[in-house]
Amino acid sequence: MTPVLAEARGGDAWALFSLAPAVAMLCALPLALVAAARTGGAAGRVREAIGGSPLASALVGAGLGVVALVLAVGAPANPGLGIPALLAAAGVASAAFVGLVAEARRLGCELMSRDAATEGVEAGSTAVGWLVLSGLPLLPFAGPLAWLYLALRGAGGSVVALLRRPA
Repeated sequence: MTPVLAEARGGDAWALFSLAPAVAMLCALPLALVAAARTGGAAGRVREAIGGSPLASALVGAGLGVVALVLAVGAPANPGLGIPALLAAAGVASAAFVGLVAEARRLGCELMSRDAATEGVEAGSTAVGWLVLSGLPLLPFAGPLAWLYLALRGAGGSVVALLRRPA
């Protein structure tokens, strides 16, 4: 942290809710590119689920986030909830990651004027979209909230796509 942020008391909250997600997203770029290359069809199904029913994806993602939060809050009072809370948080985080990869691919294709449905797996579109999503938490106040919404919508879209998958 810079000395300016360390001296300012309001800087701690800014760093926690804005800078930390942005740096974590930048550090996860190589993993996102690998995930985009390995889960080409799955990312497409998630993108279709999010685009087809964004409200359902957001509600499912918010429900998953609330369940993980309730388990995490209840874990100190009941130690038996510790492992389920950890598993729920890991599940929501992995579903959100796959959803964010799909969002990054869609956003990158829009910014580069490409058709996401026909071009196959290309790292350039995902990288451009991921960099935009990485900078989103740095916007004052609305940035972290918008990023949280996209992460929860991505998690919900991953679950919706999984449930809609033909057997």
